[in-house]
Amino acid sequence: DATEQSFVDKTLADLDGIGTPHTTVIALTPGQDRVDADFGYQGIGSIGDEVWLELDTDGDGTLDPSDIPLAGVSIDVLFAGLDGVFGNADDVTLTTTTDADGLYLVDGLPLGDYRVTVDTGTLLPGIDPTFDLDGTASPNTVDRTLDIAAPDARDVDFSYAGTGSIGDTVWHDRDGDGAIDGGEEPLAGVVVTVVWAGPDGDLDTADDVTFTDATDGAGHYLVDTLPGGDYRVSIDPATLPAGYVPTFDVDGGNDRTATVTLASGE
Repeated sequence: DATEQSFVDKTLADLDGIGTPHTTVIALTPGQDRVDADFGYQGIGSIGDEVWLELDTDGDGTLDPSDIPLAGVSIDVLFAGLDGVFGNADDVTLTTTTDADGLYLVDGLPLGDYRVTVDTGTLLPGIDPTFDLDGTASPNTVDRTLDIAAPDARDVDFSYAGTGSIGDTVWHDRDGDGAIDGGEEPLAGVVVTVVWAGPDGDLDTADDVTFTDATDGAGHYLVDTLPGGDYRVSIDPATLPAGYVPTFDVDGGNDRTATVTLASGE
């Protein structure tokens, strides 16, 4: 029926094959009943693209070389149904998951209105939206319409950035008591390396991510926009003045290295 063509345009199956779409020829013998004259259809549309963690936080909707694809993120694609209205009984939800490259795709979709939603429970802890197609005022959700002129929406991206930070001070601890006392000088130009354990949560694996900063004139360093998780913070001893030995780090090892766990947004 031509009235269905605004929704589905690809014949998937009929009794005598799809070489003659929308039509089946049946031979009946006397007294025979045929109740198998079925017709199956599939949509010609598709929705998909990518979910990633921004490390440059430019929010430009482009996966840059420094950014990290997010795998295992669940995506719901809600079809508004034949009535084109969300929230009615004919709505249909299709769910998929991003692959190792952060990519997802739902195809075979009829034309019409859709709502694409990221399941935030499957995201890394401590990250907030930085980009989606209709802006972050409606975070984690995008509405799209598929029509005959544009049946494929392969640009429904979502990007995120961390909300945590690690930093503080490197100083000349004159009395070696592990506290910044009056008159003790900051150490400027000291390089600090912060290694994130990555999405797998394990340090010293292939998905680790390294950030660096150098202390300023007040001895301060800061690495921000970090997701929740485990981190290793290390001082580069080659950037310390000559003749200095450790007197304090936050985990008590006094080995120029500290392990830190960030909670969500900490």
